[in-house]
Amino acid sequence: MLRVTVEERGNQVIFRVEGKLKGPWVIELERCWRLASGRANEKTFGMDLDGVDFVDDEGEVLLTEMAKAGVELIATESMMRSTVQQIMTTAHCMNSMEDTSEYGPTMEFKRGMEEYKMDETFWTVEFNGITGAGAGVLIFTKGKIFGGGGGRTFMGNYDGDLDVKGNIVVHPFVTTFKEMEMHGDYELEFSGTVEGKTMTATASVVGQPGSKLIARLTKVADLPSVRTEWSAVP
Repeated sequence: MLRVTVEERGNQVIFRVEGKLKGPWVIELERCWRLASGRANEKTFGMDLDGVDFVDDEGEVLLTEMAKAGVELIATESMMRSTVQQIMTTAHCMNSMEDTSEYGPTMEFKRGMEEYKMDETFWTVEFNGITGAGAGVLIFTKGKIFGGGGGRTFMGNYDGDLDVKGNIVVHPFVTTFKEMEMHGDYELEFSGTVEGKTMTATASVVGQPGSKLIARLTKVADLPSVRTEWSAVP
């Protein structure tokens, strides 16, 4: 159950949210926020989250989008304060990594996006988690992901072209390697959005939704249309 009370404080509209922000309530809160945003000219928005006692992954995604859009997330109670601090950090990093597409907002750009394909592409990736930053390379081919960087190999699966989702298994082949408080292999769930030659993505360790990172991928090239098929080393 989620309760949302809307009040105005001068030039700011405050949503007082109470309960569990999960499942269909995430969609309902987003609907209320976007509806109010369309009606309230020249007003700022805030989300008072002190009454929230649980936020699922989709709820965190929504709050991150709100923070990116300039919504003030208010949390003075210890239960939500750390969550909000992490969300605000993620939103700040995502905003700082976004840049203007070389295409500009033209019909040519929109048409190019409609025809865009992730398959058979080569990318660099820079990522930043709560314990540090890193970089590597990724190849997307036939629904599979291959890559590596910083003493790790990346292998996984993906689906989608402009809105991409998937899983990546990270295998540290340097025995002293440690990231996100993880030793040995671990799996990431990720989702990202492609704009031009850039993808902005968020990810979390499977089974540990608090271990989040953000990533920026930059397309380097399309793979050659004719090449020798790859096979695993025996």
